[in-house]
Amino acid sequence: MSPTETDQICAVEGCERPMSYTFISTCTGHYRRYERALDEWMEDNDRTEAPTRVKNRILGEVYASGPLRRRLKPNARMCAEKGCKERAVKRGYCNPHYSRRYRDNTLPEVPRTP
Repeated sequence: MSPTETDQICAVEGCERPMSYTFISTCTGHYRRYERALDEWMEDNDRTEAPTRVKNRILGEVYASGPLRRRLKPNARMCAEKGCKERAVKRGYCNPHYSRRYRDNTLPEVPRTP
């Protein structure tokens, strides 16, 4: 990659991820969204190849879809710290809150099993 390619970001408005697919100017996540929509169209229409107009329409929908959001598992626990919306990783806290509590020695006691 040239130095200019590493500085380029995804063409989808609001997405700050690095561009991975230069032929459609998107990051990996938006490219996957494009591929998934294209596969669905071909399956619904019993086709093996989508016409260019369909590819362009789907690409336009991907560009208009906005930035990607981090998906959480349906049963993911959230951080126990009040006001935090991150996923809990260790002992009921997200990484930053766990690290802070560990550093300050303010982690709640965990009952030990005999």
